[in-house]
Amino acid sequence: MSIKIYTGFYLDTPIEEAIPVLKGIKAALEPVMKERAKIAMCSQLATLCLNHLNGESEKSMLPASCSKGDEEYLNYLFYSKKRFLGWAAKLVDVWANVSESSFSPATDYSEDCCVLGKVILFPCEKRTYGISRGPLGFTNAFEALPQVHDFCYWNTTDKPPAVSDADWAARKQVWNNLLPSFWSEDDGLSYTLFTARRFDFIAPEAEAMDAWLAENRTHLTARRMGFLLREKISETTPQGELSDISYVLKLHDLALMEARRKTSRSAWASSKAEKEVPASYDDILALLS
Repeated sequence: MSIKIYTGFYLDTPIEEAIPVLKGIKAALEPVMKERAKIAMCSQLATLCLNHLNGESEKSMLPASCSKGDEEYLNYLFYSKKRFLGWAAKLVDVWANVSESSFSPATDYSEDCCVLGKVILFPCEKRTYGISRGPLGFTNAFEALPQVHDFCYWNTTDKPPAVSDADWAARKQVWNNLLPSFWSEDDGLSYTLFTARRFDFIAPEAEAMDAWLAENRTHLTARRMGFLLREKISETTPQGELSDISYVLKLHDLALMEARRKTSRSAWASSKAEKEVPASYDDILALLS
């Protein structure tokens, strides 16, 4: 049977003393998770701007399971108050809760809205072993803490070069003992450090949005350019008997080819995108108001 415990770890403390250690870990990771949420908010607001330029409604960004109350509050922030940063914060709040539901698709992007961070704990004499669960931003930061010692294990590919054969074999034995059912939730104790229900989704300041745009505007402009170029190409490229998906893929490939060749149409799309994509929060206000 294949075993993949990529985020295995241990704490040098028995299980009865692990909770104070985990509370300290949570305090240390809180700035990381707040930064993750802020990036998600800025990303969602930027996507809103691109969608607006593409002729799409902000409602297309809501999850299908969005409650009536949440939708009404988002509309209030968007239309009545023009508080677009607050709108982005609430949207990330809504999506963060959806991401923790059992029917959420398994996604893990650097700018997604998930703020879940938890560990499955396994008592073993003077140590507490565990597996961290959550987006990469959480698990990477968790594993980098000095209190947390790497104890990953898998039998599907080669071991890490830094781990000796004897150590790798010892890890295998430990995990076999700790996971007799191979279902960590059945064999261990779950402890949640971060969850959307207990997370403060605070809207970023305009200066934070400006900084995010400065760092990511090239990517945003490329996305807008791609849309404009595909629209221009579609004017002279009939769909014919192609399915909708095949036609979209064909336009995408043609747009990439023209962008590489730097055709006149790609130059037009690039110039137009550069003028349209916001460079500051003031530009966002002008675009959406």
